[in-house]
Amino acid sequence: MSDTNLTKKIQLANTGLGRRIALLEKTLSEKQRALTSLRGSEKRYRRLFESAKDGILILDADTGKVVDVNPFLLQLLGYPYGTLCGKCIWEIGLFRDLAVSKDVFKTLPDNEYIRYDDLPLQTINGQSIAVVFVSNDYKVDRNKVIQCNIRDITERKRAEERLSENHRELHETALRLEQSMNMLQVVVESIPVRVFWKDRDLRYLGCNTLFARDAGLSRSEELLGLDDFVMGWRKQAEFYRADDRKVMESGLPKLNIVEQQSTPTGAKIWLNTSKVPLLMHQR
Repeated sequence: MSDTNLTKKIQLANTGLGRRIALLEKTLSEKQRALTSLRGSEKRYRRLFESAKDGILILDADTGKVVDVNPFLLQLLGYPYGTLCGKCIWEIGLFRDLAVSKDVFKTLPDNEYIRYDDLPLQTINGQSIAVVFVSNDYKVDRNKVIQCNIRDITERKRAEERLSENHRELHETALRLEQSMNMLQVVVESIPVRVFWKDRDLRYLGCNTLFARDAGLSRSEELLGLDDFVMGWRKQAEFYRADDRKVMESGLPKLNIVEQQSTPTGAKIWLNTSKVPLLMHQR
């Protein structure tokens, strides 16, 4: 073989080797970029995982063992990392007696997720908390995992209980008030005199049936919200209202006043009237 042919073969071999080296360097560079991107994703995931304000458990889908647990859940429950990690979720004390079992997790592929809207848990100190518990499964590389998200709703439950208690107390107060009002109506209907009461605008708030009949009405409810200008005694309205206003403003009663009144039929009658200011105490 001549030196010229040998030189050409060496040059061709070097060219092929150079191409293979360049290809390897390109492949390596792409893998390094992919690895850098993957590490960046892992850092972002870890940051989200550790800063989440909900509890997160990562389980091995085949064994049900806890693979990872975030700081929020550890702080919420008071358990150390080693007490939870590596154990099956249904073997952990705070879940053992609940419907979070191996059989339930087997239904995940069909049901897509498990959800408990009000799951009672106990912290390591025995404190009861209420949580929303949601689990779903997915693949990480070739491994199937289950992610459990646990949200503390204890304060919301307490607020709901306080609201329910306030509603119950309000309902009981309303019933007592209704009973008192019914009793008051029984009293004013039982006494053989005319009785009425007005608000500060001198509109009728109530009366008994005897007074309503004097006004030409059949029921006391028909008088509510009316004033003296629409009554049969409208001619005496200004006098009555001025006298009523004096009683309210002075806070002093007027007893046994003889007053004239016109009836709806136009007749004139005389009444012996007493007026007493009612003070509504405000809390």
